[in-house]
Amino acid sequence: MTPRESFESKKDLNNERKAISDLGVSDRYDFMKLPISYRLDYAMIRKKPGGTWFGSNILSFVEIKTRSGKSSDKTDFSISAMKITYGMLLSRATDKPFLLVVKWTNETLICNVGQVNWQVKMGGRVKNKRDDADIEPMMYCSIEESFVTPDAFFKGGSR
Repeated sequence: MTPRESFESKKDLNNERKAISDLGVSDRYDFMKLPISYRLDYAMIRKKPGGTWFGSNILSFVEIKTRSGKSSDKTDFSISAMKITYGMLLSRATDKPFLLVVKWTNETLICNVGQVNWQVKMGGRVKNKRDDADIEPMMYCSIEESFVTPDAFFKGGSR
């Protein structure tokens, strides 16, 4: 059996940077890219003068997803159950929140994964399947009930 290749491209990294920018909190927080072994994208830390990150307290762990449609195109959002599992394990082990940021074409929304009412179903990538591992247990949640705007999340405003 050959190892599964990484599907993260330069385009993916650019999309992640755009999603972070959409959060509108770059004046207060830095997002440090995590090693691939952590299976999550970033650790969020409080911004320090001079960009010092070593020894900074991690405030949360962050996964970023990009979707090629509007948030209003579907009622549910889906993500690999394994991604949620790894994120929740790290969150529980460290007592730090696990945040999910999703950039759609019309808006970027965020949620605290531990506060979402998830459903588990078989699913995955079927239209443009890359390999057999794209069919897997998936976690589903209501977009309307689970996600909020960055303003609502970070400033306590409304969607």
